[in-house]
Amino acid sequence: RVGGKTAFLMGFETDRAAVYQIRPQHRNEEVREIIPSDYAGVMITDRGKSYDAGEFDAVEQQKCLGHILRNITEVLETKQGRAREFGVYAKLLLQDGMELWRARDSKPSKRSWRDIAASSRSPKDGWPMGTKRYRTLYAMLLWLYPRPFRERFAEGTAQTFHDLCQEHQGATRSLFGFALWVFCETLFGIIRENTMQMSQLGRTILRVALGALAVWMVPLVASQFVEDWHWRVGGFVRVYVVLFLTGIVMALVASRMGVWSHKAGVGLALAAGLALGWSTMVQVADSESPANLVYYGVLVMGAIGASLSRLKPRALANTLFAMAATLTLIAILLPSGAPPDMARRMAIGHGVFAAMFAASGFLFRHASVAKVN
Repeated sequence: RVGGKTAFLMGFETDRAAVYQIRPQHRNEEVREIIPSDYAGVMITDRGKSYDAGEFDAVEQQKCLGHILRNITEVLETKQGRAREFGVYAKLLLQDGMELWRARDSKPSKRSWRDIAASSRSPKDGWPMGTKRYRTLYAMLLWLYPRPFRERFAEGTAQTFHDLCQEHQGATRSLFGFALWVFCETLFGIIRENTMQMSQLGRTILRVALGALAVWMVPLVASQFVEDWHWRVGGFVRVYVVLFLTGIVMALVASRMGVWSHKAGVGLALAAGLALGWSTMVQVADSESPANLVYYGVLVMGAIGASLSRLKPRALANTLFAMAATLTLIAILLPSGAPPDMARRMAIGHGVFAAMFAASGFLFRHASVAKVN
């Protein structure tokens, strides 16, 4: 204050001189008393509005990164969830740039997750002992990010996590709940970043692997409730391999097709073939009857037809119709020798498989017509 009235102290510094002035107002007019409108250097300022005046349009400016970081921190305190992502990444990017500027003359070093965890303040510096475990686990979790992302952001992200842990510890909040939420959010970010780094083929393989895992969980859970289900570990492994390979074939074949009915036909045909092969394997294992092996002939017919047709929809339609007809003839001509109830269920099963193959054939027929049109 000057004479009891509010005043402003403004400082102007270079590597050779420093000038301070006190004025009742802080406008661009007061700034231009020291810095002219045609100043040839770079003016480094805070985010005051007086520096954004049109009179300084010809002057190169650099905003103080410390002020920007504080502003970002203030905004982040009002955001939750995904709304924080841009601010967090912007803050880490600025911190990373400042760190690179400080270390521009030093040689880069490779840092492990132990180095990242150790780079933050230790309990001797005022950290509660309860946060040490969370800091170490979080540093290990960050190591799962892709290497380019990790090298740029891991240390800054870890430091931000450490600061937030300290705030929660000081505010007597649930540190475990906060850490669990951050760990889950970080894990989703890791999956997203690794997926973005993958090629299209890599993303396809990941989706198929996860889809096969979801389907594989069905027999795994069912085996815990069905008394006569006694698969060994090798059986579950073979099932997953079959599901994964089927999904890969479906994805690769469908990627070459533009008509939706063509893709749907491939998916339905593979699903029906997988189910028929599965049921045949179970029947052969239970009954030990060689007659059941005839069902494999239907699958062989489909494989030969698909290879000869070169995946052309009209030829595939004929192949699927032939498979449905053959399966129907087998159901009629092949005696089952089973009790009436089981024979009825087998007839229903044959009808379902034949209907699936026929439906796939109609989808391929629709695809052939759509391509012509």
